[in-house]
Amino acid sequence: MSTFSTYDEDEQYKIALQQFQTLQTSVVDLRRAVILLRGNTLIALQRYRQTKAQLKKCEAELTHMHRVLHGDEE
Repeated sequence: MSTFSTYDEDEQYKIALQQFQTLQTSVVDLRRAVILLRGNTLIALQRYRQTKAQLKKCEAELTHMHRVLHGDEE
């Protein structure tokens, strides 16, 4: 079994440990970002669906009002 006993090995261990800690922090931050983005995506999708439904209703009402106001002129 090898131990990190020499100076070079100690330095390599310190560098590897620092890289590990940096990656660990990145993973935690990215997981948080994914959770937030997932939540934001769900909210945005819900708003999109509601807005699309409202647009459809308004377009239908506009078409109806156009017919009421203009009859069969076209």
